[in-house]
Amino acid sequence: MDTVPSPCPVNLYPKCYGCSSFRLSTAKLPLYERQYGGEQQRLTQAELAGAELAKEEAKATIEAMDKWLPELKNLANG
Repeated sequence: MDTVPSPCPVNLYPKCYGCSSFRLSTAKLPLYERQYGGEQQRLTQAELAGAELAKEEAKATIEAMDKWLPELKNLANG
């Protein structure tokens, strides 16, 4: 029987990747890589537009992903 994932306990999106409740999955690596690229684009666009909140959110997501994405890539690639 499948279990239903529990909802986020603190609703920190987009800072989920720095949350202790977040669980990585090598199966989702392509998704994470796409999101990382998207967050980098979002950061650039926010900087150009002077959108401070969007800039800080993108920066926080990138910084969190920088802590685990390289290691996850190593695990996934053997």
